[in-house]
Amino acid sequence: IFMVKGPLIAFTLTFEKLEAFVEATGKKFVEHEQRICELESNLSALQTKTSVVEKALQMREEEIATLRGECKSISVKMIDVEEQNQGLREENALAFTKVYKKLESSSTPEGLQTEMLSLKEGTDNRMLVLESLMREIGGDKMKGMVQDVANLQNDNVALWKENARMVLELET
Repeated sequence: IFMVKGPLIAFTLTFEKLEAFVEATGKKFVEHEQRICELESNLSALQTKTSVVEKALQMREEEIATLRGECKSISVKMIDVEEQNQGLREENALAFTKVYKKLESSSTPEGLQTEMLSLKEGTDNRMLVLESLMREIGGDKMKGMVQDVANLQNDNVALWKENARMVLELET
């Protein structure tokens, strides 16, 4: 029932043009395959680096938690020492008040000298206790721990930046 007046498909390209097209497409295919292999290799390397970075981050976070615990412990000790220091100050003030009252009531130089030696001995003992407490806390250790925490936090930030940079590199 249908009548066809001409050919259904008309070929306007020559065999040479089709062959050139197939060759160009083949070259593009090879280039794309090479690029895919390269990207897969980069992805594998990036995943390895990411794994290493994640392990390092985990270790840093554990170190930070440990250092924070140590800082808290030292801070509690410092508060205790300050309370003891305040107690020693109050004792010293009381001792000096006693000496002053003794001076007012003392009539002999020997009594005064004995009282002064007693006061000096008590003050020396209190100062030794305070000095020992301060050494126990370790002021330099506290400064070092605070610096270690800051360094760990800076390293943490640097690792995250490197991770983000590698992800962006992979995406481009």
